[in-house]
Amino acid sequence: MKILFVLENFYPKIGGVETLFLQLATALIEKGHSVTVFTSGAKNVAASENYQGIDIVRTSYSNRYLFTFFSFIKCIRLSKSVDIIHTTSFNAAVPAYLAAKVNRKKVLITFHEAWSKLWFTLPQMSKFAKWAHYLFEKWILTFKFDPFVAVSHFTESALLEAGVEPSRIKMIYNGLDYEEYSSLDVNQKNHDYLFYGRVGISKGVDLIMEAVYILKNLDRPVRVRLIVSDDKLTRKYLNQQIEKYGIEDCIHLENQVSFDVLKQKIQEAKAIVIPSYSEGFCYVAAESVALGANIISSGRGALKEVVSGHHIEMESQSGKSLADAFIKAEKGDWAFSQAKIFKLEETINQYLEVYRNLLSE
Repeated sequence: MKILFVLENFYPKIGGVETLFLQLATALIEKGHSVTVFTSGAKNVAASENYQGIDIVRTSYSNRYLFTFFSFIKCIRLSKSVDIIHTTSFNAAVPAYLAAKVNRKKVLITFHEAWSKLWFTLPQMSKFAKWAHYLFEKWILTFKFDPFVAVSHFTESALLEAGVEPSRIKMIYNGLDYEEYSSLDVNQKNHDYLFYGRVGISKGVDLIMEAVYILKNLDRPVRVRLIVSDDKLTRKYLNQQIEKYGIEDCIHLENQVSFDVLKQKIQEAKAIVIPSYSEGFCYVAAESVALGANIISSGRGALKEVVSGHHIEMESQSGKSLADAFIKAEKGDWAFSQAKIFKLEETINQYLEVYRNLLSE
């Protein structure tokens, strides 16, 4: 098969979505298929390259919204000779769908989250931005993708509520290569909590700041390490929040680290903190479980499906509730459930089945 991935971001940008498609592309190539990735540009990165057998073509736009509306022509050209177009929510969906219709190709979308009215509750967004994203999402959900792939039962339910036909939905969990998550020798856990990954509007970093501030004023301080990207906007926002709450001695910012170093830090941490407003799957949770880490989570979205092992779930989506969860963690008051496993091989096999079914129609 010749497959075109149309993605708003891809390697070297790495997040949950990028991880899924990098794993999927690599596995497809190993099985003898051909994969081209069409994605947005990035600073100091070539317009085209071959990475691990994947042909990557980048636009000159680093802004994902420009990618949405100004990449149609190139996407149409790239999709002429492929068998299947595979895209993802949100920004890449428009050029991928249009190219598929022009060239009469099968097109599927992996939908990570359908937020609906959640858009209106998220922090750091203007009223205009909330309405714009809400309406844009509703528009994409009217497209006749074949099929919509939901990455969790939570996302599947959200798609159904949004009016997507049940026959157009296929649920496939994201997967992990568990050979990469073998436990390391950790002599003892430290007293720091850890947040790592993308600092998006839905990730609840604002609640971490509030909770740490509350505990500091109660003379019950905790220390939280944030391993995040070093881009200027992210660091500016975080430093503003830290200064706002006066918690410089409780929050420690760290640059992104290698995978091996990250695994060490996950296992050393007292707990991984995931206070997200919503999660479609959550690689951070799955990775933390795989490494045997304790988890404090909001329990929102698909977190109930993924979080397991020793964990504490926030009672409400607030800084106070997160502060209460930290207090429970300090006391060692953990809930426990059997570790949940999401095998990468099963994920890849299910996607291959979807591709083959589309080509046989």
